[in-house]
Amino acid sequence: MRARPRQKPQAGSTLVLVLVFAVVGLTLLGSVLSWTGNQETMVQRRAQFQGSVAAAEAATELAIGQMAKDFQDSGATAVDSKLASYSTLVPSGLPATYVFRSPDGGANPLSVQRLTNWSYGAVGSALPGLRGNVATYQVGCRAQPTAGLIRPSTQVQQQIQFASVPVFQFGLFYASDLELTPSANWQISGRVHANGAVYCQPAQATLTFMQPVTAAGAILHTKNPLDPVVRTPGTIAYGAGSLAGVKSLLLPVGTNNSPDTLHALLEVPPLSESTNSALGRQRYYNKADMIILVRATSSTATSGAYNGFATVIPWSSVSASTSGGKARKGRAGWTGRKSTAFVDTGPTFYDAREGKNWAVTEVDLGAFYTNYAYYQSVLGRPVKVLYIADLRTVAYSVVRLINGQTLPAQGLTIATPNPLYVQGHFNAPTAALGTTNTSGTVPASLVSDAITCLSVSWNDANSTGTLSKRVASDTTVNAAMLTGIVPTGGGYYSGGADNAIRLLENWSGKTLTFNGSLVVLFNSRMATAPWGTSAQVSSPPNRRYNFDPNFLDSLKLPPGTLELRAGFRTKYSAGAAPSS
Repeated sequence: MRARPRQKPQAGSTLVLVLVFAVVGLTLLGSVLSWTGNQETMVQRRAQFQGSVAAAEAATELAIGQMAKDFQDSGATAVDSKLASYSTLVPSGLPATYVFRSPDGGANPLSVQRLTNWSYGAVGSALPGLRGNVATYQVGCRAQPTAGLIRPSTQVQQQIQFASVPVFQFGLFYASDLELTPSANWQISGRVHANGAVYCQPAQATLTFMQPVTAAGAILHTKNPLDPVVRTPGTIAYGAGSLAGVKSLLLPVGTNNSPDTLHALLEVPPLSESTNSALGRQRYYNKADMIILVRATSSTATSGAYNGFATVIPWSSVSASTSGGKARKGRAGWTGRKSTAFVDTGPTFYDAREGKNWAVTEVDLGAFYTNYAYYQSVLGRPVKVLYIADLRTVAYSVVRLINGQTLPAQGLTIATPNPLYVQGHFNAPTAALGTTNTSGTVPASLVSDAITCLSVSWNDANSTGTLSKRVASDTTVNAAMLTGIVPTGGGYYSGGADNAIRLLENWSGKTLTFNGSLVVLFNSRMATAPWGTSAQVSSPPNRRYNFDPNFLDSLKLPPGTLELRAGFRTKYSAGAAPSS
């Protein structure tokens, strides 16, 4: 009988298998634990790295924020004088958990430097084609945690371009909402910007933008919700694109850009206000070379802030009128006046829109031009900014310009807190009347509570008559205009940008040629009657409104031009700090 083979013990096999699986399990467990540890380390590394970047960025943001405030308030000089102090700014609380070092190895926590000199050039931003006085700065910081397993050292570098942009570089600039609802085809040749929304609803007409349109708010192809006028919408075309939600462009007036603050730019400042305050530096009163204040008694003519208002010009050499009264021997020819006189406080006329008889301070720019050398000699400098305020009766006083076809070669800005009326051709060489040719003009701007153009044919005697008595003739005005409007609301429409220049005549079949820039910063305070309340106020002209390309040249801007200030980020980088 054959012997049976001997079998291996079952217990021994099982033990071997258990040991094998145990080894495999322990190996896997070790791998998992190792992987988990590595993942935890990576999470910690990532968290510390991101925290370090955030700390460095917070430091650069603090410096940039202070630089932007100083630039807005006080301009380029203030920023350049504080570069060293900006480099010491570190967010409160963070120095306990992070070490901050300057990327350039300096002793301060940050490096702050100006990369380019200030110069007039392109603004590198979301506002293509814009030009101004610009310079680029770079702010950098390294940050490293003071505790933790990894403590990565990171670096953030930011570049920002500060720009001062002349407000008259825009064909249309509105500090709040802009409404465009023309009833005739309108091709807007200059760039357009609003710090509010832009409402576009041409009435059975084509509205064409030849340059970029930008707005801090929305750009809407509809009317203002408060606009009561019903229209059949026309066509809107953009030749250079549009962009909403851009940075607001603000004036450096120190507090805010509210309508009340911006209207103060026109007003006589309080005695307590420093001429060197943020608002004081921007007021036209303080920019003026010659100041004329008309009162019921004791009218004055003086120099401006440049010499502390110290030079007094005898009133009799300025005006043909008694102080705040009638012309000495009638208006015609100003008989009996001194040869230098160019101001008459005697005229009156009726404004059909306002429903008021105005007391007028009339400025004969022809006489002013003839005697320009005399006033320059008295003041010790050319009169480039002329400030005039009629303070006799706030509700019934205005300023009117006549004989302004030829202006001084140095250019002229006329500013007033009153409503302003421009009668006849203004800054318009005869050979170029009715055209877009501004090669023979001088830099000029008109600044007031409201601006009304009166044609060459205007006659005060007909001002109270029906519209048929007030028939206009072709007129040309070449100037930048900074003015106010009566905004849409209360059941009335503002009239839109096409009616921001006010009219009082029957312009049917006639042409008003305007070459310039139209800037609306505030609501009118004196000329407050809404647009469109009566069909007898005026009839529309053929509007030949165009942007004056001279204003793209910094040397051809009107005297005293206000500037908008803003900062634009141009470059950002963040990552591990380079090895030292």
